[in-house]
Amino acid sequence: MNKQSLFYLFFLAILGMECHIGKGKNPVADNHSQPKMPEGAIKDPIIGILLLVKAGTFQIGKYDRKEGHLVYVDDYYIGQTEVTQAQWEAVMGNNPSFFKNCPECPVENISWDETQIFITKLNKMHKGNNYRLTTDAEWAFAALGGNRTKGYNYAGGDDLDQVAWNINNSNGKTHPVKGKSPNELGLYDMSGNVWEFCSDWFSNYEDKFQANPKGPETGVYHVTRGGSYGDDSACAVAYRVAVEPSTRFKFLGFRLARDVKH
Repeated sequence: MNKQSLFYLFFLAILGMECHIGKGKNPVADNHSQPKMPEGAIKDPIIGILLLVKAGTFQIGKYDRKEGHLVYVDDYYIGQTEVTQAQWEAVMGNNPSFFKNCPECPVENISWDETQIFITKLNKMHKGNNYRLTTDAEWAFAALGGNRTKGYNYAGGDDLDQVAWNINNSNGKTHPVKGKSPNELGLYDMSGNVWEFCSDWFSNYEDKFQANPKGPETGVYHVTRGGSYGDDSACAVAYRVAVEPSTRFKFLGFRLARDVKH
């Protein structure tokens, strides 16, 4: 057998090895496989993953007052993350954020009134879905971990730096969502990154049992929760502030909710 024939056989052997490897398991592909969707979760082509929060009863005043009162909330969906700059742009066609050029960072520098415009446009794009802001009670229940709560001070733990972008680790700016540990329900950034608007007008809690409370019918300020990249103790689940509906700041953002269709 001449040298040319030997080279040809060697070439075929190498080619066969490559073909065998190609038919086997692809470790690179395995590492990039899609993560499993959480049970009951849904995925919107624009908004991304919304997690199912199962109905439950909790003490909404337990963590910010000596005595709390019981509140019941029905099943609902809530965004796994704050609405991002990319998601806002997909609906509104602009980016009002102070910290631009970060598509996966939460959109900020928006007002409560502007969230309503966003939601109206989004619902026209997805007829029948009825996206909305969370109520104050829904936000608090989800941040605490719903029926899986472990009673942490912050959403997901008692170590603020582990679960939240805050004044001590943020370098004075927002960061891409999902950068910190999630809470018991798998929700990210319920503490820190940006404050999140709720639908309720701000008022003192009533000391009586309530089912699916939505706050007073009128008011001057709206409830905002969760703290931001510029806060520390205000990132506690119990903390809430009152913000005028027309106010825009670079630390104000929001998260979406949706009713469960039975």
